[in-house]
Amino acid sequence: MPYRLINCCLVLAALAATAVAATPAPGDEVPAWLKQAAGTSAPAYDKKVEVVVLHDEGTMTVNPDGRVMNVATFAIRVLTRDGRRAATAYTSYATGTDKIKEMRAWLIRPDGSVKKYGKNETLDEAVSLDDVYNDYRARKISAVDDADVGCVFGYQITTEERPFFPQAKWYFQGYYPVLYSRMTVVLPTGWSARGVTFNHPGVEPKVSGTSYSWELRNLAPIEDEPASPSVQTLAPRLAINYAPQAGAGFRSFGTWADVSRWYTELADPQSEPDEAIAAKARELTANAKTELEKIQAVGRFVQGI
Repeated sequence: MPYRLINCCLVLAALAATAVAATPAPGDEVPAWLKQAAGTSAPAYDKKVEVVVLHDEGTMTVNPDGRVMNVATFAIRVLTRDGRRAATAYTSYATGTDKIKEMRAWLIRPDGSVKKYGKNETLDEAVSLDDVYNDYRARKISAVDDADVGCVFGYQITTEERPFFPQAKWYFQGYYPVLYSRMTVVLPTGWSARGVTFNHPGVEPKVSGTSYSWELRNLAPIEDEPASPSVQTLAPRLAINYAPQAGAGFRSFGTWADVSRWYTELADPQSEPDEAIAAKARELTANAKTELEKIQAVGRFVQGI
């Protein structure tokens, strides 16, 4: 084969290999919601504002058996060097009941280049090192070392859980300003949802079939002042109660009286002594001469368990 032809074939092969390598693998592409968020313009803020939240959305899909699938999408733009610390994806989970199905993140630099984060960049850590009985852990992806002013960081997390009660909460913001915040609950046929708004005029949901969505836009930053109340008591938040159809197999609570009735049914039978407990009490107090001595005998036994 002539030298020039061989050279041409090598060049074409190299170009083809480069094109294949430049094509993102399925699931690695920047999702449409993040591209849209990255293209959003924000107002000018005080120089103390480190980050603006471009997009914050949660979608909770409830199954008839009470299991819940959650999809969280979140994006920020870093405004100052200190704002780099916010370029972190984080979610906690109960080891026995919850599942993290997917966790991905992307960093879009001002020049348009993208760095993606997935399983290899995900850390799994204990939520508390001091609590012996805490079975919660957390997954985290950090882009703090890669982020800089002007970067957009976004993540998507899919989790599955089975809540004890058919209730949910949503914080529309933290300290940072927010351009778009939305919570959506998708229910089985025959179910309904009701939301109560705190620290903000009531937000009415947009209802489409069994889908309920609460949305706020253009929320101003909340200044973190010394000795101020927690941001959770200042920022707009939403409490959601979704009611299953009759006979769905678990309880819903419309009032505090409902909670009291549920707890009474749960706790009262536990205080009824069975024959084994009564026999042990008679054994412990057999030699007691006064009521106080009976109490002391039972107390010493309980302290030794």
